[in-house]
Amino acid sequence: MSSQRFIDARDLNTLLNEKKKNNLRILDCTYQVSSKSDAEKYASNCLDNPTAFLKNDTPQFQTFAKSHIPTSRHFNLDFAMAPGDRGPIGGMLFASRAFWIFKCYGHDNLSILNGGFEAWTKGGYEIESFTDSSPPTYPTGNWCAEYSLYDHTINFYDLTTKDRQGKDVFEKSSTDVNIFDARPSPQFNNEADCGFDKSKVAGSHISGTKNLPCNEFVDENGLILSEDKIKQKLDSNGFDISKPTVTLCGHGNQASMLATIIDSIYPHAELKVYNGSLKEIELRAPERINGGIKK
Repeated sequence: MSSQRFIDARDLNTLLNEKKKNNLRILDCTYQVSSKSDAEKYASNCLDNPTAFLKNDTPQFQTFAKSHIPTSRHFNLDFAMAPGDRGPIGGMLFASRAFWIFKCYGHDNLSILNGGFEAWTKGGYEIESFTDSSPPTYPTGNWCAEYSLYDHTINFYDLTTKDRQGKDVFEKSSTDVNIFDARPSPQFNNEADCGFDKSKVAGSHISGTKNLPCNEFVDENGLILSEDKIKQKLDSNGFDISKPTVTLCGHGNQASMLATIIDSIYPHAELKVYNGSLKEIELRAPERINGGIKK
């Protein structure tokens, strides 16, 4: 299987029809956001009784069951992420052991379906459902996670701790670090609702950060732009490959997507996602969101 970061629906369909399809695993991460107010209890339940997160009674599984790519397996993102320690914001990624408990997920060659399930259905490719029958059971695999997801993320403490020169990462955004806010421009520029508590937050973004909207890397068909267009957009927005890069957004989802797009073009870039993003900043240090204040 190709190790390219994004794979087209046509190429995935070809892989499914090849004799080597037994070496292919398709994970469907269909998800619905829900509140998880007790972070400690949530994390404990997941690690102490992980099989509970494979139950088929979740809203996301029911959506998956109705229609999905043949042979795909549902991966419940609730198993991979707990709420932060200040409420249901800034999903806290579990350590690698949370993934290898089942020993069935994790491969060196990992690609994302370009355009998602919508691109698959638009292409007219086969779909299946479990509506009229029970979902199949899968044997336990033999893979064990060997690296930490934290190699690719950065937390509030690391971003706000000052160095010997008395500056933190945010304060070095104009000189030493690329910090990109992946939200749509209207939110960054305070022209649309950001979802912040206006009694605590005066602005719409952290001063010094640059806006690099994730949605602008997707064309009218929902597909990722070509490599040349991605490079042009990165260059025009001041991306410097020689500097470390941090991506953030509202909750971390758009930041993750932007980081993945950058990584697809520059796989050796020093790149980290701030998973807590602006909702965590709003709770921990709202005074930092002081850019874009309307006068």
